[in-house]
Amino acid sequence: MTQYPDLQFVRQSPSQLMREHRVMDAVLIDGVLRRGEVMNIVAAPKMGKSWLALGLALAVAMGRPALGMPTTQGKVLLIDNELRPATLANRMKAVADAMRLDVSDYDEWVEVVSLRGKLCDWAGLSPLFEAVRRDDLSLVICDAAYRFAPKGADENGNGDVTANYNVVDVFAQMTGAAFVLVHHSSKGEQTSKSITDVGSGAGSQARACDTHMVLRPHEEPGVVVLDAVVKSFKEFSPRCLRFDWPMFTVDATLDPASLRRAGNRRVKGEAKPAKVVAKPLSVDEFVSRFVKEQPKPMGEVIAMAEVDASISAKAARKLLDAAIGRGLVVKSKVPKSSAFTVALASVNCSTPPLYPLSPPPHTPPAKNAGGDGWVEEGVTVSKEDKQTE
Repeated sequence: MTQYPDLQFVRQSPSQLMREHRVMDAVLIDGVLRRGEVMNIVAAPKMGKSWLALGLALAVAMGRPALGMPTTQGKVLLIDNELRPATLANRMKAVADAMRLDVSDYDEWVEVVSLRGKLCDWAGLSPLFEAVRRDDLSLVICDAAYRFAPKGADENGNGDVTANYNVVDVFAQMTGAAFVLVHHSSKGEQTSKSITDVGSGAGSQARACDTHMVLRPHEEPGVVVLDAVVKSFKEFSPRCLRFDWPMFTVDATLDPASLRRAGNRRVKGEAKPAKVVAKPLSVDEFVSRFVKEQPKPMGEVIAMAEVDASISAKAARKLLDAAIGRGLVVKSKVPKSSAFTVALASVNCSTPPLYPLSPPPHTPPAKNAGGDGWVEEGVTVSKEDKQTE
């Protein structure tokens, strides 16, 4: 008794196969992805995978280049099971604003399914794709892949991981769309690994897909290296991406080979390098780099500083508070909301500032560095506030 009663096998000669498939599947993202293929996007947690996926979604929806690669315009379905709906909406608007898109520009080209808290695995998505007309979708992004794993499945088991990709292949065949699975890398340093070894879990995840794309930190702060192994294109050329919140942009001035290395690894017998103490970020530098004339939510400014300056959110908040205290930055409350925006003090804001141009009381005076932290113009930032690699 066969396990697959509906499966039909067709034996073909090479000439028959070539006549039936005279051309490759249509290119969706030139160099990395065709319709019907499956691509992984793998990076360490909090490296910006979801931001990159949102940018990718809007780029394909509008037919714009994505990360230096031409795209073919098509309808995009984003299935998100990691972010709360309000957070997802906020992020999508932020990326669209950065791309100078109005929601009316992409409203008919993007669809969103929010599954946070819905307990849906890969098999549970079947009704969704069975209702999709073939070729109606060009791209389906699943963020994050680990949350679609069936209950009891072993992320480190090649059989379980392969079974998940077999289900995704069925969906790709049904819809004719390309699938992008957003996944996280394992803990620890990734630089010394080959591309196909980057990714938490069994190695079959890299073999089962058509493109395995990874993001790894560059030696330049705030920059990652994008690299990939592809099956249906020529060899991929790695490139450096700089995160300028909320978008990644290609930085052609940097060398993709300059990946960040583990600081404590050195050849046996090699002299231990001198310890380099990074220069702390001053309040003036913080304002110059992260606060603009156009008011922005405080959270966005802090998040940008975390990524680009490699400091903690706590340290960024201290610098921002000091800038407000010195009158360099105006903090304003958003009407009918608990949120705040910040902007350069020279700009007139639509809402009255909390601290106009005079510092709040009890601002501590500037001191010299000492003890377990450094003091910059009244802001004490401890060692714990500074991000470590």
